[in-house]
Amino acid sequence: TVDIDGDGLYGTVANLNRDHVDFRGKTVDDVRTAFRESVDFYLDGCRQDGEEPERPVLRRLDRRRRVALTGGNARSTHVDVTMRNPAAPRRSWTGSFLVDTGAIDSLAPRPHLESIGIKPAGQRVYQTADGREVTLDIAVARIDVMGEITAGVVIFGDADAEPLLGVTALASAGLEVDLQNQRLKKLPSVLLKAGLALRS
Repeated sequence: TVDIDGDGLYGTVANLNRDHVDFRGKTVDDVRTAFRESVDFYLDGCRQDGEEPERPVLRRLDRRRRVALTGGNARSTHVDVTMRNPAAPRRSWTGSFLVDTGAIDSLAPRPHLESIGIKPAGQRVYQTADGREVTLDIAVARIDVMGEITAGVVIFGDADAEPLLGVTALASAGLEVDLQNQRLKKLPSVLLKAGLALRS
């Protein structure tokens, strides 16, 4: 998890009972780099001491680049998202999603996806925070958020997994995270392609 701390960001590796791994930076990219360096330092220390590294107790997907935005009041940035079956848009499920700028793809609990007729269309390999690789079912869903409509890959999570809204859906919906105010905001326009000239 990552908190706003003064003029920077401070994070810790969640769900460790014995050890403590923290990191900090001024930007999201700084935090990602510091996170990787801190985890590598921790793993090297365990190897030198002949100890088994502690594995986080994962209740949901914890990507290597995951950054969960939380404010100083320990509240996370959530937004209501409606997942729809692309083949039958009237079949939908709405939930509160954690905005996750470290996750490429979005995630929703499997029972909710199956309840609206979305079935796995394939699998993708993801890497957890402790370096393990897991193969998870994925599909494509229509995603409605803050009045915008997009579509993207959604991961089938466990029944108790917290829904995640990844950066691909955010970008394609024309949304960005306001770190200072811990909220989503709409971009005035969506970048089509750098240097692309449109001709009528």
